[in-house]
Amino acid sequence: MGRLIMIRNILILIAFLIKLHGVAQIPVSQLERNNLVFPKEQIKVTINANLLLAGEMLQYKGYVLTSENKPSNLSKILYVSLRNNQDSIVFTHKLKVEKGNANGDFFIPASLETGVYKLIAYTNLSRNNIDNPFDEKQLYIINTFIENKNTAKDGTLISIDFSEKDEANNPKTTRNSQNIKVGLDKEVYGKRDKVRLTLTALDSLAAGNYSISVRKVAPIKIKNEQSKIATSNTNSRFYLPELRGELISGVVTSIQDNKPVANQVVALSVPGENFLFKTSKTNGNGQFFIAIDSPIEVNKALIQVFANDQAKNTFKIALDTKKLKLKPNNSYKLTIDSQLKDWLQQRSTYLQIENAYFEVKKDSVLTSPTEPIFFGSLGVEYKLDDFTRFSTIKETFTEVISLAAIRGKGAAAKFIVYNPYDPNGIANFNDVDPLVIINGVLIQNNTDLLNYNAHDIESIRVVNNPYRYGSKIYSGIIAVKTNDKNFVSKLNNHSLTEISIDKWVERKKYYNPDYTDKNFDRIPDYRVQLLWQPNVVLKTQHSETFFTSDIEGNYEIVIHGFTDTGKLINDTFKISVK
Repeated sequence: MGRLIMIRNILILIAFLIKLHGVAQIPVSQLERNNLVFPKEQIKVTINANLLLAGEMLQYKGYVLTSENKPSNLSKILYVSLRNNQDSIVFTHKLKVEKGNANGDFFIPASLETGVYKLIAYTNLSRNNIDNPFDEKQLYIINTFIENKNTAKDGTLISIDFSEKDEANNPKTTRNSQNIKVGLDKEVYGKRDKVRLTLTALDSLAAGNYSISVRKVAPIKIKNEQSKIATSNTNSRFYLPELRGELISGVVTSIQDNKPVANQVVALSVPGENFLFKTSKTNGNGQFFIAIDSPIEVNKALIQVFANDQAKNTFKIALDTKKLKLKPNNSYKLTIDSQLKDWLQQRSTYLQIENAYFEVKKDSVLTSPTEPIFFGSLGVEYKLDDFTRFSTIKETFTEVISLAAIRGKGAAAKFIVYNPYDPNGIANFNDVDPLVIINGVLIQNNTDLLNYNAHDIESIRVVNNPYRYGSKIYSGIIAVKTNDKNFVSKLNNHSLTEISIDKWVERKKYYNPDYTDKNFDRIPDYRVQLLWQPNVVLKTQHSETFFTSDIEGNYEIVIHGFTDTGKLINDTFKISVK
């Protein structure tokens, strides 16, 4: 019964979103804040280590959960950023969420100063939470190449000390679950030894999604960790979930009186080999949204209002922001125990050797499916190298492009398509202009294409039947593909606005050497992170195989995640390498 109520509430939510035309953020005053209609979404994040050196890899996993710690089926985009004490952003990642999970990584550069940082994770929907709009992990970064500048006289004293205690050098096995059995073939391994790790669900309550981290224990102890960052979110707006992908949203207003403009079509183009072209009509408040539901090839996009020459320069577009602004933390003084000097020097040397073999040890990028171009293989594609080349676009259309033509001259010139089933041009929509695009960019001024260098064009595809896309109907489509990546700079369209769109973080298969292959024998191995497997789906049993490195010591195996019923699992085991 409870599941039926939840499904009903989600359907109500979706219907409400459709009614609002998918606006990404709206004033709270326009909503009745009903938690049954708008389910709460919370974020949890885990990392491979809370202390890293410049040259190491930060690896993280985010969980997008309901209030019951079950995977949320609402948000499909997770935002992750690393920030310093003053809320300056080191990086921002955008990740595609699949079944409530997402993961990524970040290489700590040699330019990043020693200090205390925060890894922040949130979704557009979780920003509505007053108490916990995001989750965070505190991260300590030591850069042995740059002098530590966090030595202010005032502020909280945070110290990174050398630890000689048994619990630091000999981690104890801890667990909060009796539902998962961890199997190891032994507890003590040699260098470059094979480790077989098995997770077994002892009952159905253990089924869930987990991460596995195997990392050498560092001889450190951190004192006076900072408190949680405060958010400056006043909750004056309500942020809707990104149900299919990232929402690009904003408001179209009139330049003359700054009032919202309704019923105007906004076009978004992300140029590329597999370009993205989307349109949306503004609602009564001038608001629009466009969902990007597949990976994009570049981090630049073009946005414009679809209007005639006289009107298109009378509008302006203001985009909504996705940035979560936080209040700076109190100042701090960071000290590093001098007894850590030898350990830091050795670890830094090992890192430089490891990074020198990057090409041999690099991770594999997993391909993600791209959204097919909206018109697919419709129409006829003219590859211009298969024909005699002409110097102008007009000659090319006259001599090569048999399904389309140019009528008129100068500013009055227009493109038309020929419908073979309507030779007399009396059918519906024949008097409507075709959709003309170059590499996915909407062309509203025909002279932009007419004046383009024909030798820079690779192909022209013509769809010569009426085509409806979004809220508009066209007599057909003329899609031009160029060889010139800088074609946008040659367009004479002043109504085009360039915006930045971060690409999704690529999914990876992390490097895991196989020492049964003798080709690795002469390659040094100074890894302290032996395994990072961020997406373990456990039903009954799951197995992992990995190899130890050339570094002796104690290693922690951390199993972290949530069961399908919402229980947190955070178990720690140990192995030794001698």
